[in-house]
Formats: sequence, structure tokens, C-alpha cells
Amino acid sequence: MQEDMRRIEDSPATQTGTEQRRLAELADIYMATLERLISEGTASGEFRDLGDARQVALVIQGAINWMHRWFDPGEEPGAASLATLFVGVVLDGLAARSSGP
Repeated sequence: MQEDMRRIEDSPATQTGTEQRRLAELADIYMATLERLISEGTASGEFRDLGDARQVALVIQGAINWMHRWFDPGEEPGAASLATLFVGVVLDGLAARSSGP
């Protein structure tokens, strides 16, 4: 989602209020799920503790939600390659791993 659906006002000029509320609800569910996954992964030791799970989720959401501006499914890299790249950046980061003791 590009916009914060909670900020769209109910008015005759926009879609029905019911549809808007549903989109806002889905956005909240999406964020809550992402935050929960980050919290659980941190608690289990699968993820590094980078601080507040909500802030980490917002960083991830920001990266993913912007791709509609530049991703063209008809061009390379394809969706599978981009998915691998996203997973690598989000889960592994950019820093090189030290091979020392």
C-alpha cells in the first residue's frame, strides 16, 4: 500500500467507507503480523535484536512498498531474483561477515 489507509476520509468523492475501513484494517493486520514475526524471531535468536520491532517493521515495509515505483515485471531482474535480493538484504544485511575467530 502506498498510502496510509487510515488517513483517507469517508466522503462521497471516495470509495465507500466500508471499503476504506477494510483496507485500513488489512494494513493494520499486515503491520501487526510483520511486527510479531520480528519479535518472535528476535526472541528465538533467529534475528539480531535491532531494537523496537515496530521500527524494524516500518523499515522493511518502506523498502517493499516502494518497489511499485521501479519494478517492471517484464524486465530483468525478475520477481524471483528480486525476492532473493530482498531476503538477503533484510535478513543478512549488507555488512560482510568476519571469517576470523
